[in-house]
Amino acid sequence: MLQSPPGPRPDRPERGWDRIAIGILVAYAGYYVYLALGLPIARVVNGLLDDSFYYLQVARAIAEGRGSTFDGVEPTNGYHPLWMAILVPVQWIARGDGDLAVRLALLLSGGLAVASLALLRSLLRPRIGSWGVVVAFLLWSWPRFFGFSQNLLESSLVLFLLLLWVRIWLGAPTGRRTLGLGVLGAAIALARLDTVFFLAAWGMHALGLAFRRGGPRPLRLAALRSDLAPLFLTAALIAPYLFWNLSHYGHLQPISGAMKSSFPVPHPTWRYLWEFPDFSVLFGLALAASVALFRSETPPLLRAAGVLGAAALLQLAYAVFFMVWGVDRWHFVLLAPLGLLVLPWVAAWGARRYLPSSPTRAVVVVAGLWLAVAVQTTSLKLRDGRWLAHTRDLALWAEETLEPDAVVAMTDAGVFAYWSGRTTINLDGLINNYRYRDLLRAGRLTDYLAERGVDYVLDQNHIGSPAYISGRYDVRPFRIWYRPENRVAGEVKLFRDDEVRRVLVRVRTQLGSLRTEPNAIILWRYRPERQETHS
Repeated sequence: MLQSPPGPRPDRPERGWDRIAIGILVAYAGYYVYLALGLPIARVVNGLLDDSFYYLQVARAIAEGRGSTFDGVEPTNGYHPLWMAILVPVQWIARGDGDLAVRLALLLSGGLAVASLALLRSLLRPRIGSWGVVVAFLLWSWPRFFGFSQNLLESSLVLFLLLLWVRIWLGAPTGRRTLGLGVLGAAIALARLDTVFFLAAWGMHALGLAFRRGGPRPLRLAALRSDLAPLFLTAALIAPYLFWNLSHYGHLQPISGAMKSSFPVPHPTWRYLWEFPDFSVLFGLALAASVALFRSETPPLLRAAGVLGAAALLQLAYAVFFMVWGVDRWHFVLLAPLGLLVLPWVAAWGARRYLPSSPTRAVVVVAGLWLAVAVQTTSLKLRDGRWLAHTRDLALWAEETLEPDAVVAMTDAGVFAYWSGRTTINLDGLINNYRYRDLLRAGRLTDYLAERGVDYVLDQNHIGSPAYISGRYDVRPFRIWYRPENRVAGEVKLFRDDEVRRVLVRVRTQLGSLRTEPNAIILWRYRPERQETHS
């Protein structure tokens, strides 16, 4: 059905669609500037993720010469290195101004998004025409795609690099192309480490081509070496980072990955197969694109999409069998370039067959523009139902009120650590280190808290717990899980009369819903002596 691309026509309607596409691109650029600079900082923060501030906090420490640390004491490697390396200069420019660093990082992320859209146009325009480019740009507004460019995680960088890889991969084989692909492969892997599945799919595709090639065996082997040469370069460029991990932390894998994975012991989590229904169509598309790799007549652009599709399926399989916790939509950034390449292709094919006239296509575009604006308007409203800005307010209060040497322990520690100016220990372990992981696994949580001199414990999530929200309780058990083995690793008791600060808020709990529920963010003084005396 999709073997021949519905190529562009160099006529007046085609030039008109191209102008519309450029207009949409300019509108996106302006919107990204508005989101970074035009919104109050509270709404900016509420549009991000707590994990975003893991990056920003460590980047600030590196920029200030304190090394790769989140809490200012323990070293950590719980992040993807290329995005961290990019954020360090941002923090150096901001010079300790936390709000400015966030806005500058958002501008950078928006710039990567605009560059991705420009790449998308260059890939689609000569193959399916400018009307298909307009469709792709409208699809970008879908929050699952748009969110990749605004979460201040590494996904905006990965998306840009993947589209750039497709652009270079479609070029004629040359030495410069091999060099470019090899460097890009390393950049993609270092931007998000689980894109190792992309490298695996790329290598498998090269091997598949070798088996299908005709001609003498020496020529086929020479072609295979040429196809695999970029991957060998990629491996060489990644090796220093792996050596750094091994020499500094004793493990190849960053701690953030180790705390989420049961590898090499399978621990199937089947709910990942249906937990992301908004991505189900894209996973189906990934399967179809992967199958298309076996057809010799598949066009090059769809073949590149097939590599992305195979990589996304490999990643999903790994998540199902080994990822026990912390899997979210932004992990599947491979689905974004796949969808943005293939869905417009399908739309252009359908338009060529069923919507041959410009007026009918214009109706589709007008409807798409209306829907895109409506979706983004709703997304802005949804920011007001999140609690990150309230945690920031509490952090600013803590900066003014708590002792300068106070130590606070909590999970989801990014926002509080970034704005509080107080030593903040991340208890879920994602931005901690292997020493903490080993103590947690051994059930020595309270020993660790005593060693670090913890003064306060903060918990931001009491949704569905009316007793804690109302304050009608005596003791709050605070449990920390060792996720790779799905068990409680330690528990401390927090007492009502030790509350230092409580913030009552209403937050939304369902993706895309404006409905909110009551919640309480509570800060307790931590008293080790009360742990043993209370029965």
